[in-house]
Formats: sequence, structure tokens, C-alpha cells
Amino acid sequence: MVEENSNEAVAEQTAAETTETPVATTAHAAKQTLTKRNEDFMFQLKKQLHGKMEADQLASELTKIENELLAAQATGTTAKQLFGTPSETAAKLIAPKPRQAVAGNDAGYWLNALDTGILFLAMFGAVFGFFMLFNGSKLQTNGAPYGVVSLILTAATGGLIFAYIQGLLLPSANKPKRPFWYRLIAMILAIIAWMLIYLGVSFIPHSINPILPAWAYIIIAVLAFVGFIYERRITGITGGFFGGPTPKK
Repeated sequence: MVEENSNEAVAEQTAAETTETPVATTAHAAKQTLTKRNEDFMFQLKKQLHGKMEADQLASELTKIENELLAAQATGTTAKQLFGTPSETAAKLIAPKPRQAVAGNDAGYWLNALDTGILFLAMFGAVFGFFMLFNGSKLQTNGAPYGVVSLILTAATGGLIFAYIQGLLLPSANKPKRPFWYRLIAMILAIIAWMLIYLGVSFIPHSINPILPAWAYIIIAVLAFVGFIYERRITGITGGFFGGPTPKK
């Protein structure tokens, strides 16, 4: 009698498991299936993006959107409510994401030095060109500081030194400020060093430091300024070369 009851219990448990398993599987499958409207949205979106994105990037973006749609279906949210039309979604994915603006210090020392050096090249190129326009004949004989090598060295060392000074005066948001006396002394020494470099380039012989015509310096200044604008679009640096760090949020 006990054995019969035991066999009946096992049979009931087996029957219950057999009945419950398909239901659970069906429910799980339903959760993983897009609605007809959402499937049509994904189909139209794929058509809009075809050939406009790299294959790996396209697959990644489509998977991300599909997962969001699957999660949103539980609350009754449609693809249009979540993303807009397929064409609008495709336009957002294709459009390049703007680089977040960052002050020079927070971009790192070397990028800040590059940014400052290019600006100095534009500034001093314009100054050299201006002086050559009005004093060209005199500078051709005794104007070694106005040679093209002098211009490059002045701009390059100015970028390196003034990026360092900027880091002293207005350190990055994630770096502590040094004592005032340290910053003052270091800044004075850095400026003196740059002035000595500027004076030192005047001793470079004309054979390797030729003085260019005024129009050549002006062209260099214009090209450097265009490069400066382009460089900032790439790096995202904003503000002047003595701009402060990005404020903490």
C-alpha cells in the first residue's frame, strides 16, 4: 500500500514538471521576441544604416537597440516613443558624437603644450612678418632673432614652458595646488628661462637660421592659426592658453 502511494506521488510530480516546463519555456521565449511593430522598426533601421557604418559597430548598435526594445515592451513603450522614427535613429547613430570640451590643463601637459606652441607660432609669425614689412632691410643683416629657426624654437619652447606655468597657476581639477611661494618662484624662473632661450637663438648663424620675406612669415602665421583651430576641434581644448581647469561638478 505504501509503495502504491509512493508511485502515485512520483507520477503526479512528473506530470506537474512536464506541464510546467513548456509554459515557462514559452513565457521565456515570448520575452525574447520583438513585437511585429518593433521588428518592422529594426528592419527599417537596418536598411537606413546599411553601408553607412562599420559591420562591427553596426552589429553592436543594433544589438543594443534591440535589447532596449525588448526591455521596453514589458511596459508597453513603443520603438517610436523610445527612439523616434528609424530615419531619426539612424541619423543620430551616423552623426559623429561631439568631443567633450576640456580646459588645457585637464587635457594633459603635452596636449596643452602643443596647443600653446601652435598659438605662439601663429602669434610670433605675425609679429615677425610685421617687423619684416617695415624693417626688412635692417633685419636682413642684424636680425638673427627673426630667422625661421628662431621662430620655431621660440614657439616650441614657449609652448613647453607656458604649459608648465599654466599648470602651476591653475592646476587641473584633480591635482592639488602647490604653495604660493613655490608657484611664484617657479613661474619667475620659467619666464627667465624662456627669455634666455629667446636671446640665445639670436646667436644661431644665418646659414642655418635664414630670415624669410615678410609674406612668408605671414603665411606661416595664417597656417598656424588654421592649424590651431583644427587642433582644438580634435583635442576638444577650450579657452585661452591660460584658461583654467574644468570646474568640478
